[in-house]
Amino acid sequence: MPEHEGPIKYQPNVAVNIVFGLVYAVLGFIFSWRIYRHTNKWAICLPVAAFASSIGFFCRTAIDPKDLKVPLFVVQNILIIATPSAFLAFNYMLYGRLITAIDPKFGANDSQSRMEKSRYSLIPPRIVGRAFIWSDITTFLIQVTAGSMLGNAGDNQSLSNIGDKLFLAGVCGQGASYCLFTVLLSITFVRVVVERRKTRIDLPVKGWMEFDRSTVTIFGGLYFSSLFIIK
Repeated sequence: MPEHEGPIKYQPNVAVNIVFGLVYAVLGFIFSWRIYRHTNKWAICLPVAAFASSIGFFCRTAIDPKDLKVPLFVVQNILIIATPSAFLAFNYMLYGRLITAIDPKFGANDSQSRMEKSRYSLIPPRIVGRAFIWSDITTFLIQVTAGSMLGNAGDNQSLSNIGDKLFLAGVCGQGASYCLFTVLLSITFVRVVVERRKTRIDLPVKGWMEFDRSTVTIFGGLYFSSLFIIK
């Protein structure tokens, strides 16, 4: 792929971006249908993120590094770099629902305290989503700032270099945050396995590692999506 001068040093592949745009659009419709069918309004971030990604990839097909239109570059950059944060937010919110599914004592006394603890979670489940979402918002703003700097750098190589480094810092920060979340999820998984192997009682459904189907689905979904997010 030939390199170009300026903030974007390559020519976007039109065909590839169209394919990704279509894939995300299809996912957006699938997510919307599932949310409508099961009335899971809390998961609305999934179709929003998918449609935003789709628009971002379609916008990228119109970018010409030799004649860069800054507004278009900034818009597509924001749309594409913002959407991972929404996908991450879904996993963070799903973690709280996972704890509710595997720990019958959590919330049993109708307590809505943010600091209510669960024996399976290293930190209070209700603050997991808030803490990691705010972390993602911070890293997202860093990436948006970097994207704006790159779009307005023009021939200013110094500003372009700062934008590149700032963008990398934002991406690394977001990655580190999600790695910490994955560690938290793994600790929860280990604690559940250890306890259930010790007790082996009061299990409504016998399944894989004595998990019921819903728990297996949530754990599996979180780990499966994490593979793509971390990579």
